[in-house]
Amino acid sequence: MEITKKYLNTIKTMEILQDAQNIYRTKDFIVSQKISIILTKQGNTYSFSEDTYYLRNEKRDADFSYAFQNRDHIDGRRIQTHTHVRRYIY
Repeated sequence: MEITKKYLNTIKTMEILQDAQNIYRTKDFIVSQKISIILTKQGNTYSFSEDTYYLRNEKRDADFSYAFQNRDHIDGRRIQTHTHVRRYIY
C-alpha cells in the first residue's frame, strides 16, 4: 500500500504529466497532448490538441520511464487530431 501511495505522489508532481490526456516520446522531445473536442453551431465536431514539447533531458526521460514503465510500447503514440498548436519547453 505504501509503495502505491509513493508512486502516485511521485507521478502527480511530474511536470510532463500536468493536464495531459496523452503523453508520448520522440527522438528529441517528450510531448504532452491536451485534447479537446469542438462542436460548431452547424453541429460539426473537430478535435483540437494543445501540444507541449519538452526537450528531452536526463530528468525528464527518467520521469517518463518511471511513469510509463508498464506500457507495452514505452514511447507511446500520438493521438491524431484535426488541428494542433505547439509550445516548446527547453
